[in-house]
Amino acid sequence: MVGMSETTNSPTPIEVPVRTRGWQSMVMVVCAGFMCLAQTAFAAQRFGQDSAVYVWMVFCMLVAFAIGFLLLARSRYPRATFVAACVVVLVFPYDPILALMALTALLARRNDMKTTVRAIVAGGFVTLAAQVRDALRPPEASIWHMVFAKPDTGSQYGTDLIMLADERTIVVTAVVAALLELAIATLAGLHIRSRALASLATAKADARMRRWLNSNRDRQSAAGRRNRGRSA
Repeated sequence: MVGMSETTNSPTPIEVPVRTRGWQSMVMVVCAGFMCLAQTAFAAQRFGQDSAVYVWMVFCMLVAFAIGFLLLARSRYPRATFVAACVVVLVFPYDPILALMALTALLARRNDMKTTVRAIVAGGFVTLAAQVRDALRPPEASIWHMVFAKPDTGSQYGTDLIMLADERTIVVTAVVAALLELAIATLAGLHIRSRALASLATAKADARMRRWLNSNRDRQSAAGRRNRGRSA
């Protein structure tokens, strides 16, 4: 749970307490690991097994099995988790879903305009770079090329891979998909933040009401005791 020590000039906190559920974290870890592993597996197909790059790809695949657990730190260290996720996606041949999930977590837990804008810009750059990187790979090593490939073609069928779209269309589609992913991640983070702030405001209002009721009850009790003393 994130602390509430930092505040702006308004009552709205900069650090927003967001409840993290265990099953949600496990789903995020599994999805991030699977997507990173899948994109690495495709990227490795263009390299021979005796090349140094192939060894690097094998290492990336091994890291992909555990990289999703980085998201478990998003509650306590949302900013550091986001920065680490962006660096990992740029350095390794991974899917941008890892950075997008970290972006959602950061936007949900930090109610600061400067942080919000910078995170969205950085997340957008990383997402675009990762998707375009995959789209520019050779057809057999690209997930986006597989999407536009003719069924039952490719090396696994003993034929050349036949594309149903040109390279420009594939790259443009990858860019559009990256922008849509960024929009979804951003809106999800802002929605979670607004719900958390609403819950926080309701809790504060309830606490003030309880204090007022307790204070009013104490005053009434004191007045009753004074009245009984005068009667005696």
